[in-house]
Amino acid sequence: MGQPFDIAQKIHSPAPAGGSRTLALKPICLCLEGGLVRANLTQERLLAMLFKPTGLLALLANAGGGATKLRECVSRFDTQDAETLPYNEKLLEFLRAEKSKGHPIVLLATAEDPLARAVVEHLSIFDDVIFLEHGPSDKNQIADSLKERFGESGFIYVGNDQDALAVWKFADAAIVVNASPAVVAQAQQSATIQTIIDDRPNILISSLRLLRPHQWSKNLLVFVPLIAARLWTDLGAWGDAIYAFLSFCAIASSIYVINDIIDISSDRRHPRKRKRAVASGDVSIPIAIAISLATLSIGLVLSYVAGVTTVVIIYALTSLSYSLGLKKLPLVDIFILAALYTLRVLAGGIAVAHPVSFWLLGFSGFTFLSLSSVKRTEELMAIQRSPTRKTNSARGYLPEDLPFLQMLGCSSTFASSVVLALFVGSSAASEQYRSPEILWLLVPLMLFWQCRLWLATMRGWMHDDPIVYAARDWVTWCVVVTAVLIMFASATGFVSFY
Repeated sequence: MGQPFDIAQKIHSPAPAGGSRTLALKPICLCLEGGLVRANLTQERLLAMLFKPTGLLALLANAGGGATKLRECVSRFDTQDAETLPYNEKLLEFLRAEKSKGHPIVLLATAEDPLARAVVEHLSIFDDVIFLEHGPSDKNQIADSLKERFGESGFIYVGNDQDALAVWKFADAAIVVNASPAVVAQAQQSATIQTIIDDRPNILISSLRLLRPHQWSKNLLVFVPLIAARLWTDLGAWGDAIYAFLSFCAIASSIYVINDIIDISSDRRHPRKRKRAVASGDVSIPIAIAISLATLSIGLVLSYVAGVTTVVIIYALTSLSYSLGLKKLPLVDIFILAALYTLRVLAGGIAVAHPVSFWLLGFSGFTFLSLSSVKRTEELMAIQRSPTRKTNSARGYLPEDLPFLQMLGCSSTFASSVVLALFVGSSAASEQYRSPEILWLLVPLMLFWQCRLWLATMRGWMHDDPIVYAARDWVTWCVVVTAVLIMFASATGFVSFY
């Protein structure tokens, strides 16, 4: 059945004088995905294989060998880092306590699984590893292997799902981890439960966190054309703009979920992103996919109501392409980020039937190019502050690129101010505003705001998303209110310098 592989010490006590050996205390046996790791590693590996040519070819080559052959193929695909896996800390704490009492801890794993060996070395808690021919997915094999090794009722088994019931009925006791109430009830009928560990977060709160509602502040950009067009009292325009705003919120959340699924491994290596719902194991991949499809559908419906379906589809496809690979291309990623911001402004103009002028398009484009550069600059500076990370391989940049990105961003900041100044001095401003001279106050105001963002970036204060940072910054809100008052005064002629 299973083949033992000793890691630190044998789980058996030394042989007595008579020659036979007995167990000091019954071993606690578990699998990686039986509660130790708060994620379905098989699903993650399978997903990773689908997005890599070598993995996809391996799947196709083993497709004719049946389910067993495919499981072995997936188990050999090493994409996870043992040090960054979302371990169940409560279970680890319990296992360490039991180990200190004398209970040996035994891991069951697939023989070809390189991750199992890495986990054993990383946690330093296991006394033995039993390698299974067909892997932990075959619960009957697990039961047979443990009975053969320790005898019926000679072991304690850790599990978290329906399949564990087949093992628990032969175990001396059951340790139930994050199982559904139905599984707990069945376990109580078929086995003696030693302890129940349940540290699952609220699924509704985790799902909401998955949608990243704090990122929705970016979509307030759809209201820029409405304000620029001075449609402040047009309730119909406000309604259309709100529908466009909600559409972008739903579509953006759908793409964020897809991005979280794709970037599971890289997110777990990030000190903050490792807490995201998918990376931390709070939301499973199937549930995340369902949420993504649901929000995508809602977003498309709302975009139809707002009349911005074409722009929203372009935004979704561009954003998806960015998540799937374009974000790894230096400079291309920055221009795409700027384009995604600009598409929100364009959608806002279409929604309120007031097309965005070339002046606003130019000002927005340079402003967003500056903000995108802020984002990448902050990431590279974080790498320089880290003692372990030397390159940003996930984005294609090197620390040596930092001066260039700073130059690009600052140049874009002043370019946007130049465009704004040219607009204020143009005939278009004179035709649209009663006191266009007041608009000159916007030029130093916007220049100050963007320069302040760059100062915050250089001092290490910037969030990895400048729009989110700006939305939480009281100075930014003061700038926004001041800008609106300046535009109102200019439009109404309430104040005039001449």
